[in-house]
Amino acid sequence: MVYGKILPGIFQARPNRFIAHVEIADKAEICHVKNTGRCKELLQNGAMVYCAAGENPKRKTKFDLIAVEKGEKLINMDSQAPNRCAAAWLEASLPACLLYEHRGYRTVRHDRWPLENGVVLVYEIMEKTLRGENKGAQI
Repeated sequence: MVYGKILPGIFQARPNRFIAHVEIADKAEICHVKNTGRCKELLQNGAMVYCAAGENPKRKTKFDLIAVEKGEKLINMDSQAPNRCAAAWLEASLPACLLYEHRGYRTVRHDRWPLENGVVLVYEIMEKTLRGENKGAQI
């Protein structure tokens, strides 16, 4: 997760499920809460919170409340963060063969290469028919 400028603050109140009153740099601010759940066990008066400055000047609030300290733990309050993290993990985990298949390659066979300590590298042999040729070029 990448947030913009993050500022610490002191939680004051949560008048509804969308906004919170937070003291940031000795100034009372209204922040958007990125989690519409109750969160009463986390958002208690005087709790240390972290707010990300919004980049859109047309926003109703200047900040998003994104995290809160609970004991020694920092808890992310952004309810969309798990979905974005999972999407990034899945995209990074796709086997390279899928990328090559979208470029016209096909898998011919799988092969193995023994490494140290019983580790075995398994890889795919792929080919692609080049324009104007009948033979596939293996990679």
